[in-house]
Amino acid sequence: MKNCPGCVIDECSAADLSIIETIKTVRDRCGVPLAEAKQLVAEHPLYEKTAKVVAPILDDLLVEVEGKNGFSTFEARLLIHFLDVLGDMLGNAGCNDFDLAPFVPRHEDRMKLIRKSHELNGDLEEYDAFMSPDESGTYLADFCVVALLKHWIESNITEGEE
Repeated sequence: MKNCPGCVIDECSAADLSIIETIKTVRDRCGVPLAEAKQLVAEHPLYEKTAKVVAPILDDLLVEVEGKNGFSTFEARLLIHFLDVLGDMLGNAGCNDFDLAPFVPRHEDRMKLIRKSHELNGDLEEYDAFMSPDESGTYLADFCVVALLKHWIESNITEGEE
């Protein structure tokens, strides 16, 4: 279930978060792409004046937040290759549960990652049958974590970058 974007923006404003932090929070908590989160925040009455003032630099700041300039296309493809190799090695070694909690503190966010892993794996019915709303079940096989990282990098390659 998605959070209401307007409610999330109101919470961010009450917490005195910057516009960048608000956009990231809307993206994460509402499960929308960064561009959509940016648009939702820019159109909200609490931030529309700020969004207009920082509009010229907002896209550059968001690219840095999203990390798209972190690797060249070639570096990203090399990393994807080695993540593929690592995923195969880990998968062939057995099913090793990886505790997500130290890296993803919020239970809700861990559940989103686990669900995304099952979506990518094509076995969403296992997620629906296995997952519970309590704090248990926030482990994921190590090779599935590698597959998520690989997917994130693949989906963020900007063609033509060198």
